Amino acid sequence: MTGGKLVVLAAGIFGSVLVNFAYSAERATQGDAFQKSVALLRTGDCPAAWRILWPQAKAQNAQAFTLLAESLVALGLNPPGLPEDDLGWKRTYLFLAVNGYSAKSNLAGLELLKLLKSDLLAQPAGEKVALCLENDEKRSRCVDEAVKAKLIPSFEEFVSEVEEEQVSSDQPKCKSFRR
Repeated sequence: MTGGKLVVLAAGIFGSVLVNFAYSAERATQGDAFQKSVALLRTGDCPAAWRILWPQAKAQNAQAFTLLAESLVALGLNPPGLPEDDLGWKRTYLFLAVNGYSAKSNLAGLELLKLLKSDLLAQPAGEKVALCLENDEKRSRCVDEAVKAKLIPSFEEFVSEVEEEQVSSDQPKCKSFRR
């Protein structure tokens, strides 16, 4: 992917971020762990939010994946141990967004579908995964399709990469999101 295309992709995705954090906060009930993680992300306490969201993501909770995808774009919260270069970022975003796909989320919904259908990804593999998600088919089948097409790593591979990294208590770092 060229740098220019990545900038355009990131700008388009970032435009949806404020709406997505509002959506994330709305769907999390008061006192809920997800509500707490959104509040922590808004103040820039990404290590604390990570400690809440990562165990949920490892339990394959779609909402945790959605919040992590939104945080990657909005705050630069890249999971520990994963590359932050253009290809690494795209791979991480795709993994988190496909696993957390929600038609109600611009970032892990509409923007993801646009990316999957774009010439930035191998086609027709990306389009096939997008159609699977759009048709509200079982998410696990769509994730399997994305793994088979090598658009994203397997769940086990992704978790292993993140878990291999020795994470200090102040990791991962990110920018604060202040309203």
